[in-house]
Amino acid sequence: MLWSWLRDGDEPWGPAYFWFNVAEGLIWFGLGFYVLIRAYRRSWREGLSPVETAYAVAFVVFGLTDLREAWICTPVLIIAKGLICATILLIRREITRRYYLSTKWI
Repeated sequence: MLWSWLRDGDEPWGPAYFWFNVAEGLIWFGLGFYVLIRAYRRSWREGLSPVETAYAVAFVVFGLTDLREAWICTPVLIIAKGLICATILLIRREITRRYYLSTKWI
């Protein structure tokens, strides 16, 4: 375990780190919701593609790791966050290639 934050601990940075991770997790949830809404509006006749659904789920899972990181940070959690981040980037590349060819980023 890299560190664990307890509410009654005496670390001065603990509460700020806790609330930053909670806020960050909520932002990732919002991004996942935005991805679903955008995909639904783009393809409301055909329905959501599995790739776009996986993209939204990856954002939500990344948000869950941030919520977990608010209480405890382990090497396994850091590795999981890296793998999820890589997954988000790979899925983004595929979605950009399929649906948004004019986008220049990735």
